[in-house]
Amino acid sequence: ILGLSVTGLTFIIQGFIKNRSSVLLPEESTAHIRDLIAQKKFKELIEFTETDSSFASRALNPALKRAPSFSSMKEAMETAIGEQTAEQFRKIEYLNIIGNLGPLLGLLGTVLGMIEAFHAMMAAGGAAKPAQLAGGISVALVHTFLGLMLAVPCLACFGVLRTVVDRLTIRGALVAEELLLMIR
Repeated sequence: ILGLSVTGLTFIIQGFIKNRSSVLLPEESTAHIRDLIAQKKFKELIEFTETDSSFASRALNPALKRAPSFSSMKEAMETAIGEQTAEQFRKIEYLNIIGNLGPLLGLLGTVLGMIEAFHAMMAAGGAAKPAQLAGGISVALVHTFLGLMLAVPCLACFGVLRTVVDRLTIRGALVAEELLLMIR
């Protein structure tokens, strides 16, 4: 549980750092692409979108390689947008997995603690004192608590990040479509 807590915290921090508008859709990249299109410097535009890591560049580059057929360009861009969107969601999916594993690990600890408590009861011949059962019950409750403390932040952040990624990828798709229409 401790290892997954550290891993989950790492994914949460990475998720909020990497899923920002300034990272996925930097205004400088979009402005540079608009300038290249306005100046009709399509060779430079292809070279720029090859090296730029922004969402718009990664969506527009495959489309530029299919020129001059606009329908082929649009199809290539839609495919690239779908791939990028799926990639962004895959990066945060680990939080969902960890969040769902937390209660299961807590349940495992709960079962082990209850086995320990029942073992103490059996060793006392069925007449165990509360102090003899307390250790096993304590283990059970601590593991349940730790499992929930792992799950709640991971699942909450996953939900927030899923919304952020959805909003950013839709915005990125709209920007890429606008840029493609400028080329037309």
